[in-house]
Amino acid sequence: MAAIAIPTEKRKASRIWTQQKFLMIGQAGTGKSEFWAQGDRTLFIDTEGNLNHLDCFKMPVDKPVRTMDALRDIVTSLIQAKQASKFPFDTVVVDTLDKLISPAVNDELIIRAQTKYRGAIEKGMQINTIGDIPDGNGWAWQKELVNNVLDKLCLLDVAVVLIGHVQQKKIETPTKKYDSMTINIGGQLGVGMLGWANHILHVEGLPIGGKIERYVYSLPSMEREAKSHGGIVPSPTKWGQDAKDNYNKLRQLFT
Repeated sequence: MAAIAIPTEKRKASRIWTQQKFLMIGQAGTGKSEFWAQGDRTLFIDTEGNLNHLDCFKMPVDKPVRTMDALRDIVTSLIQAKQASKFPFDTVVVDTLDKLISPAVNDELIIRAQTKYRGAIEKGMQINTIGDIPDGNGWAWQKELVNNVLDKLCLLDVAVVLIGHVQQKKIETPTKKYDSMTINIGGQLGVGMLGWANHILHVEGLPIGGKIERYVYSLPSMEREAKSHGGIVPSPTKWGQDAKDNYNKLRQLFT
């Protein structure tokens, strides 16, 4: 067995764009999709169906992804294009994570469970949601399926971006109670997605003087979920009216 080299210096936080994993969360209508559409080499995997107002590369071209089979076909096509050196993108955006999970992931897992537990269903068991699947298998399968998709996207040597919405979560500790805005996905999968991302960019829109001022946070607080490995992305960052300029400021932080 070959000896493993012992490191002689600290490894610095990577600023290589294609090694980054982003999770951008925020309320609907805060300009998350518009922000990422400014990338000249950005491809959207459209699960939401709300990209018609943007100039962007997207798959599918005509309708959003609604099934895992459709998603697998897209990922397979991207991998084949990469292997054939016909893949021009440096960023792939899943817009949105919420719609990837439901209906695409959840519908497939319910069908899987109805097949696996057919005997129990014939005796009266009901499996209509992920939570109905016995022994917590639905949540475990859900996490496995989503992680498998993300692993394959990372093999494309691109920055992988998940766009998601937020929910208000009530937190209670022995000394205080407070509300926190976090990803609109619960359970093991929500925790897993927060851990998966190198950068959680939390977009907030504040109504001021008849306009919406938007800020992007990359530092966590009691009020919001956010982070940036290595402190690469400053916090907060105020978005201006020029989406291209907003995007370029983030892109220039990386090589």
